[in-house]
Order: sequence, then structure tokens, then C-alpha cells
Amino acid sequence: MRVSKIKKKIYTKNVLSISFNSPKLNKVLPYSKLLFICLKSYDTKNILLKLKKTISENTIIVTIQNGLGNKEIIKQLLPKNRVIESIISFGVTKISENKVLFCGNGDMIISNSIKREKIFKKFFWIKVKYVKNITKYIWEKFIINSTINTLGTILNMQNGELIKQNYVKNIMKLLVEE
Repeated sequence: MRVSKIKKKIYTKNVLSISFNSPKLNKVLPYSKLLFICLKSYDTKNILLKLKKTISENTIIVTIQNGLGNKEIIKQLLPKNRVIESIISFGVTKISENKVLFCGNGDMIISNSIKREKIFKKFFWIKVKYVKNITKYIWEKFIINSTINTLGTILNMQNGELIKQNYVKNIMKLLVEE
């Protein structure tokens, strides 16, 4: 997806973004040092089944996904690859099949299982925080997202609208605490 309406300039060096359907993918993937997996958790297995023959054992896989069990799925399909878990906490709104609208700031939280090196201090414009126990953050994000997404659906409200209503904020707080 393309992120639109961002006022900050994004500077990248040696970063290549290729669509899953691109014929270039099979030519580039075997030489990639890093592979970022940024998709819905339920798509992880199917995508990796299609790509696993072209992913080098030396490629470090960074999963930037909500949900549970992403690392385990990746390790099951690519057991020799190093997998680093991370989450990003900012909002986007899907405005079309291939476009999202950036709606807020947040941090990237990444497992500090990276002993010798830090892959990056910033991920584009996002501040990166390294933590020892990423599992705690993944579960927190899962609980919060489950609450927000469920209430948004039940109340027929956008996520940003939910926090503007005091009664909804109170319900969210009670649900997360439970």
C-alpha cells in the first residue's frame, strides 16, 4: 500500500519496495539482506509459501504485524532465517485498495534479540524502541486492537471517533483492564 498525505520527506537508502505480483520480486528477493513482512497476520503463511524458495537463508526477516503467532509461522516455513518481531503503533485509514491515509504518530517497538547491531535507529520517520520482551508489547497491542476494532464495528464508528466519546473511552478502558 502507498502511504499518502504525509508532510514529512522520507529518506531511504538502498530500500526497494516491490509489489507481490511484480516479476522483479523473484530476481531481487534472493539477494535481500532484510525482508519486512507488513501484512495481515492471516496472509503470512500463504505469502511465505509462495516466496520461500526465493528467500535466502541469510535474509533477516523483520515482521511488522499485529496479531499473534507471526514469528512462529515464519520460523515454521523458514527455519534457518533469523526472525525479528516488531510492532508499529500509529493509525492509518484505508481509502482504496492500494492507498492508506496516515492518521497519527507512534513508535516502532522491536525485539532487541539483535545482539551485535541495531538495524535502524529510525524506521523512516518513526522512532524505534528496542525491548527485551517484545511478547508483552505484542499482547498489549493485540488486546487494545481487539477492543478498538470490536467497538468500532459494534458502534459503527471510525477508530478516531471512538476516543472523542467519553462513554466509549470508559468502555474501552474497562474492556482492556478486564
